[in-house]
Amino acid sequence: MKKWIFVLVGLLMAVTVAGCLGPSPEDVSGTYVNQDNSRQHLELKEDGTFLLKMAAYSQWGGEWKVKGNEIKLSFYTGTVTKAKIKGNTIVDEEGSVWVKQ
Repeated sequence: MKKWIFVLVGLLMAVTVAGCLGPSPEDVSGTYVNQDNSRQHLELKEDGTFLLKMAAYSQWGGEWKVKGNEIKLSFYTGTVTKAKIKGNTIVDEEGSVWVKQ
């Protein structure tokens, strides 16, 4: 009986730790579209770079990293912004929701 209790406690701890770590970069990479403006796209590439398209001729790039349920976008211009990962969406600092395609 004690053996099963230790196994269950171990599994519970593993699930708890995995939940705290958040999604992996592989899970997060892909293309996201702003739900309020479908012309705005955020492409998170698997190599850790991103491309943000805000209009037909307006785009910015940089590098991204995931820590827990937070994503940090470091633009090549020097600007840094953070957002929250919630399932298949990213919610930016302004409250805009970006949906994974």
